Amino acid sequence: MPPEMLAWLCEFCYIDLPCALVRRLARGPFPLREACDAFLQTPPCEELSAFAQQALRALRETRLLVLHYVNRNAGTGFVGYSFLAPDESVTLALRGSESGPCAPSLVDWADNFAAPFAGSVQYQDIYRLVNRYPAGPLTITGHSKGGHNALYALAVAQNPQARAVAFNGQGFRRDQLDRAQKARLRAQAINYVTRSDIVGALLYHPETREFCAARLDENAHALSAFLFQPDGYPVPAGRTCASRAIEAASRIALHGLRSLQSSATING
Repeated sequence: MPPEMLAWLCEFCYIDLPCALVRRLARGPFPLREACDAFLQTPPCEELSAFAQQALRALRETRLLVLHYVNRNAGTGFVGYSFLAPDESVTLALRGSESGPCAPSLVDWADNFAAPFAGSVQYQDIYRLVNRYPAGPLTITGHSKGGHNALYALAVAQNPQARAVAFNGQGFRRDQLDRAQKARLRAQAINYVTRSDIVGALLYHPETREFCAARLDENAHALSAFLFQPDGYPVPAGRTCASRAIEAASRIALHGLRSLQSSATING
C-alpha cells in the first residue's frame, strides 16, 4: 500500500465511527466505502476539510474492510482502526492529537508532554490493539501523535512481519526503547517528515526518517501539506536548518528537565 493511501487512512482515523456503524461492525467487518459514504453525506462532528473529502472519496474506491475500531477518547484519548485488505494483510491507523469541538478533552495534548517522562497513557491500548494481530502482514500507520504511537506499536508488536509508516511523528526519550526495539525501528519503520515540520523533529528518532516537500499554503505539520508523486510516495526534499536546530534544542531541554525531575525525586 503506497504512503499516499496510508495518509488517507490516517485522515480517516480522525473521524469517529457513528453508532450505527459501530453496531454494524459488531456483526463483522464491513466495506470501508460504507463508512466513507456515511461521512461524506453526514459528517459526524464538524464540516469536513477539502483534504478529508479527497481522502474519503479515494478510500471509497478501495476494497478495504473495516475490521476493528477502538475509541477511548473519553479516557486515555486513544483511537484506532484496523482495516483488512483482499490479500488478508491488515493495516492499523492510529489517531493523532485532536482539538476543537470534536475533541472531548485535552488528554492528547497533556500526554504529549508527559510521555517522554512517564510514558504515554495510551501505550497499554496500543499494545492490546497491535497484538490482536500476532501473525501475517501488518502495517501500522499514524500522523503526529498517531505517528509516534505507530512507531511504539512496532516496538512492542509480537508480529515479526509488522512494519510502521508514520507521518510527522514525534520521537522518543533516548532511553525509552531498548536496543532491540531501536534496531527493529531502524529496519522496519519509516517516518515521513515535511522538511520544516517541528513535531517530526522533536527528540530522538531510531526509525528511518525521510524529509519531504510541503505545500507552501498549508501548515507544514498537517497531512494535507504532503506532496505525493504519481507512484504515491512523498516528494523528497532537503531538511531545513531550523528543523535540525529544533531537534537539538528539544534533546537538550528534555535532558535538563529529566535532571530536574531526578533531583526533585531525590530531594523529595
